[in-house]
Amino acid sequence: MKDIIYWNAKVQEEIDNYPDAVRDRINFELVALQCDYPHSFDNFDFYEVLSDGDLLKERKMEYPPAQKKSMRETIGRYAMQLTIKSTDSYRMIYVTKFEEAIYVLHTFKKKTEGVARKDYKTAAGRYKQLEEYRKKT
Repeated sequence: MKDIIYWNAKVQEEIDNYPDAVRDRINFELVALQCDYPHSFDNFDFYEVLSDGDLLKERKMEYPPAQKKSMRETIGRYAMQLTIKSTDSYRMIYVTKFEEAIYVLHTFKKKTEGVARKDYKTAAGRYKQLEEYRKKT
């Protein structure tokens, strides 16, 4: 199973500060990527066990939908974007191509309808750094 490598502590911190459902969905998607599932966990039902005195109840958990797309033209050859639409839209830029790890390069909350140029520029810079790092090792 591949390791998950966050580009820097800020990337992990941003994910940790997202709403619970969004953070959980990102983590589920990362596990799916680690396990080489071709799709996400969209076809699975998740249940939360609730304790009510001596009774145990299950509640089906609802997670926001996720979409994946290639960012080859915008960021780099193997870059992918995960979009999670909840009340707001959250994005994660990552690379799974390399055998040793899944690299999470950048995450952000999209605030406008337009293209997130600043965030894509940040991710593209990190992608180039990743390529340089891999050439050295």
